Amino acid sequence: MSDAMTAPQSVVRGSRARLRLWPGRRAEPLGLCLVVPGLGYTASMPLLFWPATALTEAGWAVVALEWDEPPSSLEELESQAHWTRSASKRMTGRESPMLIVGKSLGTRLAPWAEREAIPAAWLTPVLDDEAVLTTLELGKAPALVAGGTADPVWRGGPRPRMDLEVLEFPQADHSLLIAGDWQRSMRIQNRITSRVLDLAARVVARG
Repeated sequence: MSDAMTAPQSVVRGSRARLRLWPGRRAEPLGLCLVVPGLGYTASMPLLFWPATALTEAGWAVVALEWDEPPSSLEELESQAHWTRSASKRMTGRESPMLIVGKSLGTRLAPWAEREAIPAAWLTPVLDDEAVLTTLELGKAPALVAGGTADPVWRGGPRPRMDLEVLEFPQADHSLLIAGDWQRSMRIQNRITSRVLDLAARVVARG
């Protein structure tokens, strides 16, 4: 088999979606992270860009899900998550993600990740979705959750449980930005990225 056929692919296309390999991947990654965007909030935007970049620099392979059109149902979103298994294997040599970083719409994957026992960082989760809220409060998979008090879907955040870290940021909106205060907004980005790295380190330590 030729090198061209065995070399990792930087983009793999599926039905209405594609996976993109984050630049800077190491030959032998510590793990695989799947980044799932929000509605109109891509992996190139701050809340996802910095964790993806930091994980890559820490030795992880990172793949970002991109949509031609956002999934119209939970069933379609979960179908895309299942598809990432085979697509990720072609891209990184690993068959399934060891960690998920999801934003907003992407956090609707929380029940799927719980069933698959995949640790995750859920950023600005849609807590008006009862299935998401129940999963976060009663699930067992390690998770990090971050939201802001100015985000109407935060609703005070989930109740804490073992292996769930909850970060709440006063005055932060659905992008975890604080209007008129770029310095505090940047500190939020920094803290979230650091906590995602800590979660990733725990995942690697657990094997």
